[in-house]
Amino acid sequence: MKISINRYMKKYLLPCIGIFSYINRLILLDKTLYVAHHGDFNNLYEIYKHQPGEIYLTKRNKNKILEIKTDKIWHLHKRFNYISFFLKLIFYKNIVLDDSTNSIHFIKFSPKQKIIQMWHACGAFKRFGIGSLHNSGKKPGRMYKKYSHILVSSQEVAPIYAESFGIECDKISTIGVPRTDYFFNKEQMDLDKKSLLEKYPNLIGKKIVLYSPTYRTKSFFSEEVFNNLHKINSLLGKDYAFVYSLHPFEKNLIYPGFESWQNLSFENNKHLLAAADILVTDYSSIIFEYSLLSRPIVFFAYDLDSYTNEQRDFYYKYEDFVPGSIVSNVEGLALKLKEDISYDKIAHFKSKFMGACDGKSSMRLNSLLSEK
Repeated sequence: MKISINRYMKKYLLPCIGIFSYINRLILLDKTLYVAHHGDFNNLYEIYKHQPGEIYLTKRNKNKILEIKTDKIWHLHKRFNYISFFLKLIFYKNIVLDDSTNSIHFIKFSPKQKIIQMWHACGAFKRFGIGSLHNSGKKPGRMYKKYSHILVSSQEVAPIYAESFGIECDKISTIGVPRTDYFFNKEQMDLDKKSLLEKYPNLIGKKIVLYSPTYRTKSFFSEEVFNNLHKINSLLGKDYAFVYSLHPFEKNLIYPGFESWQNLSFENNKHLLAAADILVTDYSSIIFEYSLLSRPIVFFAYDLDSYTNEQRDFYYKYEDFVPGSIVSNVEGLALKLKEDISYDKIAHFKSKFMGACDGKSSMRLNSLLSEK
């Protein structure tokens, strides 16, 4: 029944909505609509403080709770909310997205509307959009053509975003990414770290190592690697606290051999980055935000060849790109975590890929939204 309803909507209802949307040439409200795919990362929080609006959470965010305190939040897993959602897409002057949104495909936006894609990752690491392996050879989605502005974290990645979305370079806005403003607010980060340590007293007085791997399909999940990962505690010693935070799609996964306090997958991601002394990851774009803190990063890339060739390729050669040591086993990981880190590569990486992020990105986006 659900399939037939979706088919009916795509074939008949949505095209009708598209025709109706031409009325926004006559009526346009000076309001802002936010469409949030990634509520767990609270991408909207920094800009919302400057530019309040109405928020619609996609089905992916069915059980998510935003930091933003407002009663103007609707969930699209409730089908009747789609009526008001489409009306606001048509008549609101500003539409702000943090991921690809098929719903805008059918809307005939007014030239006076701003359709702003904030995206949900900084920099450019793994291929995405029409540049990804699974989209190779495909034409750009028509929804990409609807964007008036795409925000990026530096001029270096601007042409990559234009290519990946199949749009003109003049639609790329190098004003930074609003959510990175948090990492320039030391007072707030200190408060959030203090709250986290009070919740997890095992971390107090320890050098916190945060392991945050990217998402893998089941065929790429290595039980052998993860079953051996618990060795890291004895290899590091009592001065370290090894904790992990999994991708939102894998939050319920439990690593064998770890205590419950080491699984921080349900904590706020940016609070974890604020508290971590060292980041361990593999192919996650989390490195861009963490580089703003100028702290060490170690890359646990045990499946680099298979991941690159079969799942996600990269825009840059991995070995030359990452700002830290690359290891392929648990023993090598422990050794690198204890080594002195060269910060020159991190500083260069931050300047190259995060140069437009200076703590004022949300103010610049606010100015863009406020333009007549």
